[in-house]
Amino acid sequence: MVNSGLNMAAMRARGRARTLAIGCIGACAFLATAILFLWDQKGVRVSVENATQPPALLTVVEVSVRGDVSRIGDIPYGGRRSIRLHPQGESDVTLSFILEGRPHLVTDGYVETSGGYRAEFVVRERGAVLMRDSDAPLHRVSE
Repeated sequence: MVNSGLNMAAMRARGRARTLAIGCIGACAFLATAILFLWDQKGVRVSVENATQPPALLTVVEVSVRGDVSRIGDIPYGGRRSIRLHPQGESDVTLSFILEGRPHLVTDGYVETSGGYRAEFVVRERGAVLMRDSDAPLHRVSE
């Protein structure tokens, strides 16, 4: 009987240890996910809108910050795609796309990591691009 009681106590202890280990692993996974989510929210949101006239498809749309190229993909007429980038300090933003078989490159964008900075590109007629960064109004950055 005494031996049986020791076995039960040992099994309970192992069960508690297992529960504690699973709880610690779960807490670490939750913390890692929260850190990644918060880190991603601190990036700079860059969006590209297709407002071409006449309506056309933008293909191979890419945004780069300090040489780090991120592909957004194709954007149909009237569509908008966004991406969150993580530049280091003050950075130039480059937009490239293909419109009606012709490549376009816009190098006049600018973002910062501080202050909730964002950048918005609007592609208009014949590939002309307007840009809005943070609270500034839309302004032409290419012909």
